[in-house]
Amino acid sequence: YMTLQSADYVFNRTNNLVNSGNIRQSSYKKNSFFIGFGSLVGIAIYFLVHITSQDTQVVPVIKPVTRYLSVAMPDMPERIIPPRFSPFTKTDKPVNVTLKLSNNFQDTLVRYGISPQQVDKIIDAIKPHANVQNLRDNHPVTLRIEKNNSLDVRDIEDMPHVVRSVIFNSEPGVDIEVTGDGERYLAKSIYKEVIEKPVLISGRVNSSLARDAVRAGVPYKMITQFIKMFSLNVDFRDLQKDDTFEFGFDSFYDDAENRIATGRLTYASLTVNGKKNEIYYIRNNNKPDGGEWFNENGMNTKPLLMKTPIDGARLSSTFGMRRHPILGYTRQHAGIDFAASTGTPIYAAGNGVVVKKYRSSSYGNYVKIRHSNSYDTAYAHMSRFARINEGDAVKQGQVIGYVGTTGRSTGPHLHYEVHKGGIPINPLSDKVPTVSTVTAEMKRNMNEIKTRVKKLRTGQDIRLTHKSIHAVRHKFI
Repeated sequence: YMTLQSADYVFNRTNNLVNSGNIRQSSYKKNSFFIGFGSLVGIAIYFLVHITSQDTQVVPVIKPVTRYLSVAMPDMPERIIPPRFSPFTKTDKPVNVTLKLSNNFQDTLVRYGISPQQVDKIIDAIKPHANVQNLRDNHPVTLRIEKNNSLDVRDIEDMPHVVRSVIFNSEPGVDIEVTGDGERYLAKSIYKEVIEKPVLISGRVNSSLARDAVRAGVPYKMITQFIKMFSLNVDFRDLQKDDTFEFGFDSFYDDAENRIATGRLTYASLTVNGKKNEIYYIRNNNKPDGGEWFNENGMNTKPLLMKTPIDGARLSSTFGMRRHPILGYTRQHAGIDFAASTGTPIYAAGNGVVVKKYRSSSYGNYVKIRHSNSYDTAYAHMSRFARINEGDAVKQGQVIGYVGTTGRSTGPHLHYEVHKGGIPINPLSDKVPTVSTVTAEMKRNMNEIKTRVKKLRTGQDIRLTHKSIHAVRHKFI
């Protein structure tokens, strides 16, 4: 205030020197305005500083508002209630609806207006027949629903629907049907007819047998079995482009012609270098798996001895005279060599008894097995032995050791020998006999398969109808 007065004094003296009268009067009016305005501003600043320094004056006003705005509102339960199933619709008749599961069986039904208590009772009724936890998303379920006439619309917990029936597919060829009144439910299994159709898939080798068979529509497991069966008598290294193959097996369909399962391989053929090899799976109740494989002549495809008792190996040296890679002179090579990585499993070529197991300076780790019909097999240069001992009986395909380079060897490989009456013979020759032949009953079964294959080649549609899936489940793979 004093500063304003001082400024006014100086201002007035200056004006008096220049002018007087009206000029002096106008100056006093302006000075009064500035004095009043400055006073109001000072008072406002004083009260503002005083109020903001007192927390008790502001906090009660601001904090409750902040606290109200920051409260996390609870999520309302998700409920999908289609309008036509609303309890306010005029119809009192039950309605059928097909829905697809989302998340799980229980959540989906609750979201469609079915009380959790009803769902629990429905699941309890289903338990002896199926496990609803195995049902995946988008699995269709058909419901028959009616309006809940006892609904109290003022209670948000009330559910508008009463389930009269539930139907869904639990497994191929089997439906589950549940019926009830909202309080009690009863479930039963409904078995559908199953149609059995023989299938014959043919193709040519273009890039690889496995890849070309998959492209033709053959299940991968069946291809593995195909290769395993033919490897007993066919050298797959001779397979060439445009060689042909055939897979014969059964497919099973429901009444809507949807394929529900594939049966085991029953017929197979492989043509290698113009030679066609055919094999048939013949029923034999004395076998653990219910049957065994025979060739077109009725001879068991399982030979007495395997030609290659190792997987994925390369033939690096053949049977006969050769120049020894270490000794440097020509001598008889009494077996064949398979080059493979160290540690590759080596199998017993056939059923027999271990007669020798020792370490030799030339053969390294060495095993000899005696088989029937005066045959012996020998395995050399192993890195280590499997858990076998002299005198132990071994089965065809049993691991007896692992590839190595022990003894007189230039690299990891299996040296494999076959002896007949003590004389070495070529393991890859056709002189090794098969194990057995078919009986008269099995021969008839083979002829049935041959007749069926001929019909399929001409395009005939063959089918059998079974009352339920249980009658054919043993044929599935």
